[in-house]
Amino acid sequence: MLCAAIPADELHLIGGKIVTGQITSDTPDFIKIQTDQYGELSFPRNIVEKIVKAPVSTATQGPTSGGSPTPVSSPSGGLKIMRPTAASEEILSGYDAVLFGVVKDVYVKPEGGDWMPGAENMQLRIKDELRTGQGKVKVTLRGRGEVRLPPNSHMILLSIDPQGDKVTIELKGGRIWNNITPGGGVVNYTIKTPDLVAGVRGTLFKVSLDEGERSRVAVFEGSVYVTDQLGKEITINPNLAVTSDKEGKISQPLSVNPDEIKEWTEWDQWALEVHQQIASRFIVGGQQIDAMAKLAAEDGKKYDQIMNDANRQILYNKEAERIESYKNAFTQFAQDTGILPPEQLGFAALIENPGVPGWKGPYIKDTTLPILDRWAQPIKYVMKKSGTSGNEFGEIHSSGPDRIYQEGKPGSDDIRAIIPYYQLGIPK
Repeated sequence: MLCAAIPADELHLIGGKIVTGQITSDTPDFIKIQTDQYGELSFPRNIVEKIVKAPVSTATQGPTSGGSPTPVSSPSGGLKIMRPTAASEEILSGYDAVLFGVVKDVYVKPEGGDWMPGAENMQLRIKDELRTGQGKVKVTLRGRGEVRLPPNSHMILLSIDPQGDKVTIELKGGRIWNNITPGGGVVNYTIKTPDLVAGVRGTLFKVSLDEGERSRVAVFEGSVYVTDQLGKEITINPNLAVTSDKEGKISQPLSVNPDEIKEWTEWDQWALEVHQQIASRFIVGGQQIDAMAKLAAEDGKKYDQIMNDANRQILYNKEAERIESYKNAFTQFAQDTGILPPEQLGFAALIENPGVPGWKGPYIKDTTLPILDRWAQPIKYVMKKSGTSGNEFGEIHSSGPDRIYQEGKPGSDDIRAIIPYYQLGIPK
């Protein structure tokens, strides 16, 4: 009597080694596989190139339709909807996108299905969700370029038309980089957040969504148009960014820090270095796996440091934009009332009318005093006088990440905005 061979899972390690058996545990950090020859082995996820799951037997899953795998109930109550992987970074017929450059923990959730680990060259369809923990991933879209999802981000591939010319992606959290190829004809590529829609008139741009669901769009090449909830549209040119306020209104474009693009450019450099360092053969159960895992961990720390530095700079830039908005509010107060806001009242004069004719506030949305910066230190408003000209001017400042105010000395991380009241022609 002949027995049918039991299908085996395949674990493809970076370097070409393939381990076969039954995967017993799959976590964001490690994958365990039960093998006939070596027993149960455990591999760090960052040395796993891809996972090829054994096909589900038709005897247990029921009939199939059109060659597509039938969904199987998962323990969490959802559906385990299978997603194939290709032999290369190609998009298979019937699919809309493909993952590549998968690093650390990346997860895919088909519509109506359950979350599953993302793998190299895994195929995606519209309505699929994609999220990252400490990992990151690149996505090639059918007919429209490349998307990158950094750590701690979450997107939904809402729609792609049959020609791949019209694409809509929803950003649920974190950040998304978009490098879009206009090609011929009309470009119709949009990123949606809860409070704005960003559409392409160019190529390289990033959309971010913070915990307060305030959105930011930064453009590095070409141009992007942004529409807020009120229907206002603004075009953003290279090296500029806009943010949305709590009501969904778009700010005026402000310059982006040149270092912000490092998250894009150093992504490829980091990936290349990692592949070069761990592109040797693995000895199953031997010391070489431990050594390669250590290298991968060290490279992970290097990448995390790059990301942390970039994120700190982004936060610094956001706070500078906020300080600038307060400067504009004090300026508007002075223009409306014809007087300089007294230092002793400070921000309170922007929130409630101090009894001044012409007051048209509130000029800011903050209602709690003192107003704190993102490092939990008070933002100060002071009046000063030039020792040379005698002109009076206002200054708003934050002590910055180090929480030590150094009056803007070179090398300090103070954030300051000067309000030149003397230019408004208001009498003293």
